[in-house]
Amino acid sequence: MMGAEISEKSKRKAKEELGETDESRERCLSELKVHSNVTAPYGGSVQPSEDKDLIKFLRARKFDVQKAADLFRSYHTKRLVLHDFSQLQSSSTYKDYLKTLAHNWGNYIAVLDRPDTQGRRIVICRESSSFQSSACADANRPSTLWFFLILDWLLETCKDMQVNGIVVITDMKDFSLSQFQWLLTHPGALKERITSIQDGVPMRIKCIRIANEPMIFSMVYALVSPFLKQKLRQRIKTVSTRYEEIYKVLDGSNNENNDWKNIMPKSVGGKVSWSELTESTVQNVLDYYLQFDSI
Repeated sequence: MMGAEISEKSKRKAKEELGETDESRERCLSELKVHSNVTAPYGGSVQPSEDKDLIKFLRARKFDVQKAADLFRSYHTKRLVLHDFSQLQSSSTYKDYLKTLAHNWGNYIAVLDRPDTQGRRIVICRESSSFQSSACADANRPSTLWFFLILDWLLETCKDMQVNGIVVITDMKDFSLSQFQWLLTHPGALKERITSIQDGVPMRIKCIRIANEPMIFSMVYALVSPFLKQKLRQRIKTVSTRYEEIYKVLDGSNNENNDWKNIMPKSVGGKVSWSELTESTVQNVLDYYLQFDSI
């Protein structure tokens, strides 16, 4: 059964927080499979509608079938218009383009191997590596596709995360005025990045902490906030260089901050180099996707 793919602890949380039981799961999956949003073609073809493909949409929307169906539609429509996504749909370009994405944008995101005390996976983004201020919009847009692929990889390889969600740590170290100016002049690319992840991925984003924010952060946030849903805005908190606040989020009341420092990047008070973390993430992501011939 689908519920057997997650741990007993996650099953209990799914029941308490999402209303997931054997009965509700079976009923909602049956309803979702025949919903017009699921049976409709996207990009000229009908998408997989097996239980393992649909359950993540139900969990992301607390088993509200209509909301899950809307998310399914948003996921497939937004994915199709991500820059160069078509390169991943063709077996002739798929593997080479994956490697190109990893080479160009692998320094942007790191995913820790260890979940936090609530079972949430930890995604760290270094915003200064997410785009080049001298580039045109289309040259920077593939970074959003890389982020999308990483979250998809997590959903497929860590089923418990469909219940527990993720913690996002945004590290703004070295974020420059020229990068702010680029965002200011490319609002469409900024909107695509935010809404593709927020509205298109069946992911429970439980907490966002922003570290090392520059003096211009208030202006950056003024650009970003109109695209954020209220619930997500409420989960954002800046910590500047008070890195212990990040460790409290991850560790709860276990008082094991030193253990976290051993696996966190130096830029947020840890002991590991950023390159070591991103190289590990890139390798894990490529190992997963290179099993296939296309998406």
